[in-house]
Amino acid sequence: MDCSDYTRLDYKTINEFFPKGQVSILAARPAMGKTMFASQIANQFCRHGENTLFFSLEFDYKDIINHFDPVGNGNVKCCIVDIPGITIEDIQLAIKKRYFNVIIIDYVGLMNSIRVIEGLERHDELREIWMSLDKIAKENDIRIIGVSQLPGIRIDGSENALPDDCMSYLDRKFLTKRIKVLHRESYYSGKSDKEDLEPFSIIEYVYDSSYTTTLRYI
Repeated sequence: MDCSDYTRLDYKTINEFFPKGQVSILAARPAMGKTMFASQIANQFCRHGENTLFFSLEFDYKDIINHFDPVGNGNVKCCIVDIPGITIEDIQLAIKKRYFNVIIIDYVGLMNSIRVIEGLERHDELREIWMSLDKIAKENDIRIIGVSQLPGIRIDGSENALPDDCMSYLDRKFLTKRIKVLHRESYYSGKSDKEDLEPFSIIEYVYDSSYTTTLRYI
């Protein structure tokens, strides 16, 4: 799969999926294609004139740049930062130095705690990080998209498994309309046909219902 797979991803769709003024959670199981998908979201925002900051906490710049479309919109480029273990303070400083419309963090589970609190469980730290990201997005009226890795539970839009089964440290009210789960059926069956590129689905959870939007390869 090369970086051209999503280069025509509908901007209207991602604009609706990842609104301004709140944090959005882009979640999927390991090796589902979260980083590639997030990079192509960044490409589309850049193409539509939005200054985008991409924090890569898992891969270095040389690895991540291969996923990016080199074609920008005039002088608008995506700023890629590959510093590991960033904190909320680093994000606030980046906004203060330069205005960004979109901030993407790949991924939030690798962020460091806002402050050191002895005895605080990691889940509680992550909850504080997510809540702080949401506050920053609201105060600055920007999009913040945090990539999150789900454990080995199947989430496919059915009622058998819901996002708060995986991210239990965030209550369902917070996850509602914020979490978008990437789904690809062949991931679970082990049958991935590269000749017939399977569509990706984005599952959005709203209260006790889920809505699925299919994005096809081009």
